[in-house]
Amino acid sequence: MKSLSPITKIIYAALGAGYGWMVLASLCLSPLSAWGNGSSALSEDYSAEIAFYRGNLKQAQDEYERYISRNPDDQAMAMNLAAVLLERGEGRDAARVLERANVHGHELGEAYLAAGEFDRAAKELTIALGQPGSHWRSRILLGLIAASQNRHPEAVEFYWRALNEEKNQPAVHLMMARSLAALSLESPDSGEYFKQRAREEYKRALKIDWSLWQVHWDLAKFYEVENRWAQAAREWNEVRVVLSNAPEIEAAMKRAQHMIGTAPAVATVEAALTVAPTATAVPTPVRPPTPEVEVRLPAIMFKDIRIKPLGRPKDPLVQVGLGEKMKAIGFGCSGNWIAKDHQGKRFWEGVAGKGYRIKPDAKGRWVLKSWDGKTLKPLPRLITLEPINPDHVLGVVNLFQSTGYFWGGGTRATRYYRGKLVVLRQSQGLRLNNVLPMEDYLASVVPAEMPAEWPMEALKAQAVVARTDSLRRHGTHWKQGFDVCNTPHCAEYAGVHSEDPRALEALSATAGQLLYRGSHLAPAFYSHACGGVTQDVADAWGGGKDIFAESCGIYDEPGNTVTCIRLPFPPRVIRAWIGSQPDVLCADPKYSGIASFRWVKIFSQDELKTMLNPRFHLGTIQKLEVLERSRSGYVRSLRISGNNGSITLQGDRVRTHLGGLRSNLFMILAIPEERGGYPVRWVFWGAGWGHGVGFCQAGSAAMADKGYAYQEILQHYFPGSELR
Repeated sequence: MKSLSPITKIIYAALGAGYGWMVLASLCLSPLSAWGNGSSALSEDYSAEIAFYRGNLKQAQDEYERYISRNPDDQAMAMNLAAVLLERGEGRDAARVLERANVHGHELGEAYLAAGEFDRAAKELTIALGQPGSHWRSRILLGLIAASQNRHPEAVEFYWRALNEEKNQPAVHLMMARSLAALSLESPDSGEYFKQRAREEYKRALKIDWSLWQVHWDLAKFYEVENRWAQAAREWNEVRVVLSNAPEIEAAMKRAQHMIGTAPAVATVEAALTVAPTATAVPTPVRPPTPEVEVRLPAIMFKDIRIKPLGRPKDPLVQVGLGEKMKAIGFGCSGNWIAKDHQGKRFWEGVAGKGYRIKPDAKGRWVLKSWDGKTLKPLPRLITLEPINPDHVLGVVNLFQSTGYFWGGGTRATRYYRGKLVVLRQSQGLRLNNVLPMEDYLASVVPAEMPAEWPMEALKAQAVVARTDSLRRHGTHWKQGFDVCNTPHCAEYAGVHSEDPRALEALSATAGQLLYRGSHLAPAFYSHACGGVTQDVADAWGGGKDIFAESCGIYDEPGNTVTCIRLPFPPRVIRAWIGSQPDVLCADPKYSGIASFRWVKIFSQDELKTMLNPRFHLGTIQKLEVLERSRSGYVRSLRISGNNGSITLQGDRVRTHLGGLRSNLFMILAIPEERGGYPVRWVFWGAGWGHGVGFCQAGSAAMADKGYAYQEILQHYFPGSELR
C-alpha cells in the first residue's frame, strides 16, 4: 500500500468496517486518486461533496440524486447519498436508496434504525456480523434495539461482545449497566445479583470517564430507592459539577439534604469528594472542589525542598495565573524568603519551613499573619514573594486548581512553585500569580502534557511544541492580569511536583529551539490523539479556507511522506472510516489511551434536554444538523433544534455543550421510537481526543517507537515549518 495516495489508503481502511468492495468501487468511478496526488481538478459530479462540507445538505442530496439518475448502478454514489440523508435525519429515504443499490449490512441497518424500523434494522445488523471487519458498532446498535424491546438478556450479551471487541468504551458499560438494572427488577429471585453486576458496570464506566454524568445520575437514583441518602447526595453533587445550572439537580440535592436531616452531614459528604486522580497516559478528569476549610500546615513544608534553576539570563519571564477572587492565601517556603512591595522595597522577611497567611483582620483589612493567627503587618496593594536562595521553592497551602474542562471542578492541594509569587489586592479578593523563567515553567508543563515515560524523541518534540506554543500565547490573558493560565486551556501547570527527570532531559536537549513558519512562530497546537487525521488550524478556529485550497490536514499513516493532502473525503468514506480500525500512528493502544482512538457517546432525549435546556430553553429536541465540516471531516458548526427554538454551536463549543464529546470528528445517528416520530436517542460515532490541530501526541510517541528523531516528528506534524 506504500505506493497509494493517503486518501486512497483511507478508502482501503474502510474495508475494516465491513463495507467491502463497494467502498473500493469508488476508486474506479471518481477522481479521489487525483486528490491524493495533488491534482486540483474535481469532477462536476463531485460538487455534491463541496455542498456536503459547506452544510448545504439539500443541495448535496440533489446533486447525488441527479448523478444516480444517470448512473443507477453506482453503489458508491448510493452510499454517499445515504450518508447525506442520514446526516439530514432522513433514515427512511436513506434505507430506500441503499435497498435499490442492493447494499446490505451495517449501513442499511443504521438507515432502518433511523427510520424506526427496528426489526429490519436488526436483520441487517445481524448480516453485518457475518461480513469481514469490525463489528462492535453493529453489536451496540443490536443491544440498543434489544433493550428498547425489553429483551435485556440479549442486550447484555450484545454489549458484552461489543466490549470484547472494542474495550474501554464507557458509554457501552453504561448501557449494559442499565440493562442489568432492568433485569434486577424483572427477576426477583436474582435481583440482588443483577443489581450488583449493574453497579460493577457503572464503576467500570466511571473508571474510564469520571465526567460521564449519566452514571452518577443512575447511581443517585439507586441510592434513593435504597434510602441511602448520604451516598445519593454524593452522586447528585457529582452530577452538579457537570450540569451546574440544571434545576433537576438542585431539586435532587435539596431532597437528599432534607432526608439526611442536617446540613453538616451534607458538608461531610461533600468534603469526602476530593480524591487524587489516578496517573494515566491520557488526561483524566479529577474530582470536584471541596469547600474552602481550615487546614493544617503540611509537614512537607518543613522539609528542605531544593530545585536546580533552569532559566538562562535571556529567557523571557512567564506570569502564570494561579487564582483570583481568593478570600485568603496560606503559604510558606522551603528556605528563607523575602517580600517586596510594588516599589521594590522590603516588606517582610520570612523563615524557612514556617507557614504564613494573608487574610482580612477583624476590621476587614488585608494583613500578613503568622500561621497561628498573629498579625504581622498590613498588606500593601501588591507584594512579591521570593526565596532568598533561588534553589528553594514557595508553597501555597490548599490551593484550588480547576480542571479547565467542560465539567468544571478541580482539586485542592499544597502546591510548590519555582520563581516568585505575586499577590495583588483587588476589590473582590486576592489575585495570585507565579512569575518564573520560561524554561522553569516548561519543566512542569511538558510532563503534565505528555507522560514522562513515553519515548524520549516524542518528549523532545513535545518540549519544542510546548515552548513554541507558550511563547506564542505569551500575554494572551493580560487583560485578566497574567500571561497564561494554569489549566489545559493554555497548558497544564501544577508546579514542581509534576516535574520529571526525563522531561528535564528533553528540555535540555532542545534548549532554545522553536518552530517558525516564515518569520513568525508556528501555530504549534497539540492534542492527545487525532484519530488518524489532523485538521488545519484555519479550519478549526479561523474562517476556514476555500474547499479547493491545499490543506495541511495530515493522514497520520506510518511512513506517510505526503503531509498536506487534498481533502475532503466523500461522505460515505468518513462514515465508514470513523467506524474502522485504520493502520494509523495514534491507533497504538499504548499511547492513544482509553476510549480516545475510536469512541461512542449515546444520549437519550431526556439527557439532551437536561444538558441543553437550562441554558438554551429548546424544549423537546427535534433535530441535530451538521451545518459545516472542516476538510478533514471535523464538525465546525452544529444546529440543535427544539420545539421552542434552535441554537448553533461553533467549534469547541460543540464538544463542550454536548457532554464532552472526545472530539469534533464524529457522525451522528438519530434513533426515533420504533414506529417513527422525533428522535428519542442519538448515537455519536467518533474518532480521536482533542481538537486535532497540529501535533498528535499519541502519534508522535508511535513515530518515536519506529525510530524517528524529534526533528522528523516535528516536520511530519508541522509541514513547511522550520526548527530554529
